[in-house]
Amino acid sequence: MNLKRRGFTTRIKRRKLSGFFFLSLFLPLFYTLMTSTAMNFAQASCLVFGYLPTESNQRRAVARMQQFNMVPVYIRGGSSMIPVAVSIEAQQRNPYLYIKYPENNQPEDPQTTA
Repeated sequence: MNLKRRGFTTRIKRRKLSGFFFLSLFLPLFYTLMTSTAMNFAQASCLVFGYLPTESNQRRAVARMQQFNMVPVYIRGGSSMIPVAVSIEAQQRNPYLYIKYPENNQPEDPQTTA
């Protein structure tokens, strides 16, 4: 049944919400997702070479990284869950763009390292 034929109309008052409202809701979540490092140097090395992240593969991947003079990094502004390999010299020239993964198993806390 069509409501307009019967004389009924439905009016919905739309309220525009500012972009700041949505930004304030989701910014902490996005910051956490983008800055949290859930893997270490050896696990990132495995992902770069396409190995399963087992203990033996981690040792193998780290040895290959050292052999090629490369380091697994993630790019600032991107996801830390997508590692890429760059040369050690390139990472040292631009450490603010190419961020190294922590050597230990514990993720780094940005507030304690600053």
